[in-house]
Amino acid sequence: MNRADLFPLALALAFVLVAGLVSSLEVALSRVSRVRVEELVRESRRGAPQLQRLLTDPPRALNLLLLVRMSLELAAVGTVVAWSVDRLDGVLAVVLAVVVMVVVLYVLVGVGPRTIGRQQSERVALLGSGPVLLLTRLLGPVPTLLIVVGNAITAMARQPEAAGMVRTTMFLGIAFTEALALIGFVVFTLLKFA
Repeated sequence: MNRADLFPLALALAFVLVAGLVSSLEVALSRVSRVRVEELVRESRRGAPQLQRLLTDPPRALNLLLLVRMSLELAAVGTVVAWSVDRLDGVLAVVLAVVVMVVVLYVLVGVGPRTIGRQQSERVALLGSGPVLLLTRLLGPVPTLLIVVGNAITAMARQPEAAGMVRTTMFLGIAFTEALALIGFVVFTLLKFA
């Protein structure tokens, strides 16, 4: 095997490690106290103002982190499965890759990072607040849009006779969300670079 053969595995490992960081941030942001963050702001701790801004709307940041983490996990699993299928027999490759990735994700995304996020919630939240705030500004509307779609699907399943009205409302909500996201991006760009 040469380096090119190992590149997909290195990429999958990078996906897993970043997913672990995101997992740790998810736990830390959900555990850190707003009162403690206010104290940190008064103490002028680095990252405290960003953390305070994030905690004004925690679900927005947590939903985005969940989406990013799930995307990274799926990308890692897909990469390893594709790599395995190229080297082993079809079904055996998929089963082996999935079993290996379940163990890897459980340890490197589930147990380890979540424990760190719980034990060091203040420190992890302060360190990650800047990147999370930036990601929330850039990608914040995406999880909101997906939640709108999910809620609409749930409503249509609950009341099939109202599906037409729910679908219309959903599409209007999606259009409105997209328009707000575009306006926000334009305003952000103008303020940042003007």
